[in-house]
Amino acid sequence: MDSLMSDDGNEGLSTTDLLSFTYQVARGMEFLSSKNCVHRDLAARNVLLSQGKIVKICDFGLARDIMHDNNYVSKGSTFLPVKWMAPESIFDNMYTSLSDVWSYGILLWEIFSLGGTPYPGMVVDSSFYSKIKSGYRMAKPEQAPADVYEMMMRCWNSEPEKRPSFFSLCESVASLLPSGYKRCFERVNHEFLKSDHPAVTRVQVENDDAYIGITYKNQGKSKDRESGFDEQRLSSDSGYIIPLPDLDPMSDDEYGKRNRHSSQTSEESAIETGSSSTLTKREGETLEDITLLDEMCLDSDLVEDSFL
Repeated sequence: MDSLMSDDGNEGLSTTDLLSFTYQVARGMEFLSSKNCVHRDLAARNVLLSQGKIVKICDFGLARDIMHDNNYVSKGSTFLPVKWMAPESIFDNMYTSLSDVWSYGILLWEIFSLGGTPYPGMVVDSSFYSKIKSGYRMAKPEQAPADVYEMMMRCWNSEPEKRPSFFSLCESVASLLPSGYKRCFERVNHEFLKSDHPAVTRVQVENDDAYIGITYKNQGKSKDRESGFDEQRLSSDSGYIIPLPDLDPMSDDEYGKRNRHSSQTSEESAIETGSSSTLTKREGETLEDITLLDEMCLDSDLVEDSFL
């Protein structure tokens, strides 16, 4: 129950919280699909919620006792999460990012039914398979806004190529969140990434440019448009950080000295500016705008802890 407490101490989750979870999962899946990585088991049981309501996609795989988990159904010599699987995965054993999109739609249903089991009251048998083939889809969960249910139905299109990409889903969910809300998940604490925190992969950097992610421009613009993947999301502002190789490794002592110097410089800079805000004032923004976003966004220490 503690993990589901609102930030103000009240129990429960708001609609904005639920939309935030769906947005974060879509962002994570967009990144995975950009790497041609197919999850194949996207479901609420594989989404963790950490401090500060930060969502993390995982896959317990063989660590879960799937033989005694009712969510997994025996097909041949294996156990499969049939109720979360796209038709082409069930009937043709085909798995793609678009079959993950179908599973994402099922995950949306789980989120907005507040933890309900998909296809309630239905047993996975020949009748279930026939209904899926004939186009049966679940009804709208009570807590789901109409726009979210419409998103689910698009994810459940029987033709994979007509389903939305994860990039498109990110944009759709972001449009339902309060203005500026997604910036809370796009900020990168560069000083933290330069630290010797155990959650950070050690790389030597001489300037911030070394943290700019790979944008995979070599595949051409047309392919990016077809997949719905926006290469700019891998920029230094995106939150997707791919450290560059350490071409000139330094000793541990030198690395530690550099981190201590960087930390001291940052503290002195903060004292000089007299500000502890994690947001930088942009052109056209007022102090009220920044204060509002500070309240909406997570404290930097919570974000850092969430990497663990």
